Amino acid sequence: MILITGNTCGKCEHLLARLKKENLLDRVVVHDYDDLKETIEGLEFLCRNELIERHLPVLVCGDEIVEHEATIVKKIKEANDERN
Repeated sequence: MILITGNTCGKCEHLLARLKKENLLDRVVVHDYDDLKETIEGLEFLCRNELIERHLPVLVCGDEIVEHEATIVKKIKEANDERN
């Protein structure tokens, strides 16, 4: 699974802590949103490569990302639609 997180909200922290507690963190590729937001093209490539070619699910965590950065969610949905 690919996890895109802002690491700044309680939901992100809770999710990361839960993954660690369940010993699942090594199965998740975590990308910090702050590193990705500078380049939507980089995010689009990430989604295409991981979501379409490798068939890995992508989870976006964080209220600010989901609510205010619709471009990111849109790109992931586009890649998912293309895969299906």
